[in-house]
Amino acid sequence: MECNATAGLPLWTGFLTREGPWRWWRCVSWSLPKTSRHWLLWTTLPVDTEEQISRVVDIYRKRWLIEEHFKALKTGCSLEKRQARSLGSWLNTAALRMPQAWRLLRLRLLSRKEHGLPASVVFSPLEVRILQQLVPKAKLRRAPKLRAAMLAVANLEGFQRSNGEPVWLILGRGLEKLLTAARGARALLELQREGGDFEM
Repeated sequence: MECNATAGLPLWTGFLTREGPWRWWRCVSWSLPKTSRHWLLWTTLPVDTEEQISRVVDIYRKRWLIEEHFKALKTGCSLEKRQARSLGSWLNTAALRMPQAWRLLRLRLLSRKEHGLPASVVFSPLEVRILQQLVPKAKLRRAPKLRAAMLAVANLEGFQRSNGEPVWLILGRGLEKLLTAARGARALLELQREGGDFEM
């Protein structure tokens, strides 16, 4: 098994087996531009051209986003703590939590990478107003940035900026509180539209 280092090109072709038919494996060496990171990927996909190598590397890069999505689902949405009596009910719960996990992932990724985005790319105007009411010390502007809104969501769960970046659990619990408050506000607005009597 020998690898001859050639950046960005296939290094070695050989075969390995694992309790089954022979499968051909290829080793690709890839250096990330402008970083000191170097990947050594093993794949069964063809890597004979630069385009094929780029495809393998792109597939691997997407793996990290998928991993983050499952962290958002498991930890941020507390999927592992949900008690289900059967696999079917657990799968239903997972399906219901999937949009919330996607929203958490979108919130965290965009607030970290795109610092100038408005909060409206993730939150509705009502949710922004609720955040402004529930977290007055965040001093959210009339049209806040996404990062400020994300920190305010984390603050709903007691997050302190001195602790670094909010983790999935804090963001998930904060978002759950915001969504619950938004559901209550929508119900109240609907009652007001219908002219229903209620006391505060």
